[in-house]
Amino acid sequence: MFCPKCGEEISENANFCPNCGNEIKSQNAPTDRQSESGSNKQSEYFWYILTTSTGLFNATSCCIVFKKDHMLFFHVSSKKYKELLKEKYKQDKAEGKGMMQRFLSNFKVLDEYLQVRLKDSENSLISEDPKNGTVPYSAVKKIVFKRPSSVSSNDTRSPGKLVIVTMNGKYRYSHQINDPKKQYKAALESLFGKRLKYS
Repeated sequence: MFCPKCGEEISENANFCPNCGNEIKSQNAPTDRQSESGSNKQSEYFWYILTTSTGLFNATSCCIVFKKDHMLFFHVSSKKYKELLKEKYKQDKAEGKGMMQRFLSNFKVLDEYLQVRLKDSENSLISEDPKNGTVPYSAVKKIVFKRPSSVSSNDTRSPGKLVIVTMNGKYRYSHQINDPKKQYKAALESLFGKRLKYS
């Protein structure tokens, strides 16, 4: 069994992924036109990839939402992420969760926030940050998806890369998606065909 969020191999009865902290539920692949997290009442979009521009705790996260005919780029600043973590910490502490449970829930906080925010109108999301916007698939010249790779014997990994080259510029992001079953590859190929470079 694999974690649907980062692709790490996990035990069949795991409640959380030991690599990324994702809570394990019955989840579907992105090619099922659902988000990475599985719960998809907002069937307006296919799925999304959560990326970062720098490290986990000092980063601007970008949620790239793959819709029917375009991508939506929705950025979450490190300041907003820290606010979300602070609120989650207070909530978890009030519920009597131990330190390890509170730590693991940190990994879910951004995904939970996005599940709520992606129900908002696209115009509302775009207006929040000048970096937010949309790109039609027809404007994409090339998309490069490189999976994370091991960098040493102590099993640390360098992040994966996602590069989207459009008529107006180049977008570069990091991600942690291993994609062991090639679900993301299949989904991206269905959208971009030969414009996808996958490794």
